Amino acid sequence: VMRAWGMRPERAIQQVFRWTSDWPETQKLGYEHYMTYMDMFREHQFEPKEGTAEWLQRLNEYGVPCCICSRNDRESTELALDKAGLRHLFQEMVTAEDGCETPGETYLVSSVKLKRPPQRCVVLEDDPMGVVAAHDAQIKAIAIMGKHPGHALKNADMRIGAIEDLSLISLREIFRDEAPQ
Repeated sequence: VMRAWGMRPERAIQQVFRWTSDWPETQKLGYEHYMTYMDMFREHQFEPKEGTAEWLQRLNEYGVPCCICSRNDRESTELALDKAGLRHLFQEMVTAEDGCETPGETYLVSSVKLKRPPQRCVVLEDDPMGVVAAHDAQIKAIAIMGKHPGHALKNADMRIGAIEDLSLISLREIFRDEAPQ
């Protein structure tokens, strides 16, 4: 299951779980998975983690563009953001409609949508594989500990316990070795 995390269901069905190699059957199983997930997703009441709305608001005040990366479709992503009261804080979205296969592709598409070179972007991630994917895309990574312990996120440019631990100064510090643009 951990190897399949972050993969499109069709790819996980064929390459990780090896349930079938028949493409129509794979599509059927992938669609059933998607519909079940979306039913649960639409009923869920989303609330941002403490400090998230304030942090995003601060970034917006200083003109730092923000993009949310979601495996879900755009409509569902907007619904979740609206429920959480965060929709107005994101200038761009990367969703299922963008066709990204991997987290690295997703991060690169987000940098294109934000009109920023990858080297001038930061990903907030809570998964070690996401941190590696960000670095593979030449994007800085801030790891939020919790789901995984700090030692599992050792490759991140910065590790924080909660979003409140992050400041604009510490964010700038990540780019101290980068040439200004």
